[in-house]
Amino acid sequence: MSQAVRQRAQTAKPAEHQRNQAPTSAIVDNQRRRVGDVLREEAKPGSALSFVSAYFTIYAYQALRSTLEAAGNTRFLYGDPQGIGTVDPADDQRKAFGLTDDGGIELKHALAQKPLAKACAAWIKRQVEIRTIEAANFLHGKLYHVAREDGTSAALLGSSNFTRRGLGLGSVPNIELNTLIGSATERDALRDWFDALWKDDKLTRDAKQEVLAALARLGDAYAPEFVYYKTLSTSSKSGSPSAATVRACCRTFTAVDRRGGHCTTATSPAS
Repeated sequence: MSQAVRQRAQTAKPAEHQRNQAPTSAIVDNQRRRVGDVLREEAKPGSALSFVSAYFTIYAYQALRSTLEAAGNTRFLYGDPQGIGTVDPADDQRKAFGLTDDGGIELKHALAQKPLAKACAAWIKRQVEIRTIEAANFLHGKLYHVAREDGTSAALLGSSNFTRRGLGLGSVPNIELNTLIGSATERDALRDWFDALWKDDKLTRDAKQEVLAALARLGDAYAPEFVYYKTLSTSSKSGSPSAATVRACCRTFTAVDRRGGHCTTATSPAS
């Protein structure tokens, strides 16, 4: 083979390899590429964030905590302030004070929930604005818009809610269908759409204090029901609860009741 032929063959190889390689896709489905990873890549420190989601959960905040706290002003527009919840919708986490099938209680989730709720509240107070749609179930679209300090931007449009599973960061991530918007003109148009909805007092209202109140409840001292059932559950492993255990539970309930607590479970007075 002549030198000229060899050179042509060597030149052709990279071109053939490039043809066989699929171009980077704009689709983000939590299978090939995760929404959470895209947000970590695109949201540089100081970026202004504008998010639209049906849900907001503290566990999604936890998964992206370093990225979110390094960002600048953040605006959340979402469906229902009560949707903040204690867990991701349909995720594999039980509610912190819910009884399990065997009568036990998920203590580890309760312990983790308190400091997480407080950290999330502190972040919201510092740099987050929150609004919600007035009409129930009216908000359906999901948008993650990033405006960086250098004037560049990124936008992800699709189906992912602000939950761990929606972001692809849960133990069983949702299969989503999101698209990274390649056109700067379309990204600007999405930001304009968000701004118009955000400023429309007929369609949206401020919900920051409602979210902070929900987080405060999650960060409160353990509910008396938790103390009661956890104490009984622990003691019952070795038989019926002792008189001392019952008296301790009753004292807990009485103290909470004197403070105007939210205990609703009744017990017999301590002897």
